[in-house]
Amino acid sequence: MKHMEQKELLKHLKHLNPPKHLEHRQENKLEPFFSRLFSEQGERICLICHGEREREPIEWKFWPGPKAPSLRRWLCTGCEQAIPWIRQIRCARCGRGAACPDCMRQPQRAFAWNRSAVHYDPLMREWLAQYKFRGRERLLPLFAEMMIPVTRTIADELITARGRSVVLTYIPLSRERQAERGFNQSELLAAYLGGALDLPVCSLLHRRHHTEKQSYKNRRSRLHALHGAFSFAQANELRVIQDHRPFVLIVDDVYTTGSTLDEASRVIRGNMACDAAGLTWARA
Repeated sequence: MKHMEQKELLKHLKHLNPPKHLEHRQENKLEPFFSRLFSEQGERICLICHGEREREPIEWKFWPGPKAPSLRRWLCTGCEQAIPWIRQIRCARCGRGAACPDCMRQPQRAFAWNRSAVHYDPLMREWLAQYKFRGRERLLPLFAEMMIPVTRTIADELITARGRSVVLTYIPLSRERQAERGFNQSELLAAYLGGALDLPVCSLLHRRHHTEKQSYKNRRSRLHALHGAFSFAQANELRVIQDHRPFVLIVDDVYTTGSTLDEASRVIRGNMACDAAGLTWARA
């Protein structure tokens, strides 16, 4: 990804002091994940089933487009082969691998599109539950690595082919949810992807009020609960970002109905001269 405007944006952002919450995240969140992860690599234990991992990467012969990530560092052969990758997109708006009734009912969205790495099937639901609710924090790098091929493809297309600069942001949690969970998985995914692909990460949203878990709600309830849920954050980097009119990629873990992404995109586009799109680990 070599484009002068993107390189110029990165150059300017590196001269700014990062927000305190990003420094805290980098020091106290990511480093323990990596240290625990690498200590477990030496044992060659699969992070999911705890079986023995393969020494050599799996050869993916039928992966279209970008090369599939080799996850042998974390997974055994069986768990790696069970991942339900999204290989073909049927809905250009939400990135679903099948026909999408939500996008048919609501063709006008604030976001340009969403792209996800995997289908949110029962297996992926269980993996995410282990990470978010059962203390399996070492799964974070695995999930982020699963997102790297699609993220790299999108960034290359935007920066190289379309001449756009790219900024990553993420869906924020409420204070109550942050205190309950101890981390924001979307923020950590964005930080990992930004570091791996040399893309700037900026906090552009605040959560205005606490909402109940969206997984328990139907589509209508999600739309009602999320209206007005976010406000725009005056980030330290905002002036520099605005000057480059970037394409903002909003990172989250799961895309279900698109309600969260739509509301977040509406707020960002209402305060910045930019386009916004979603980048999620899984598409339900």
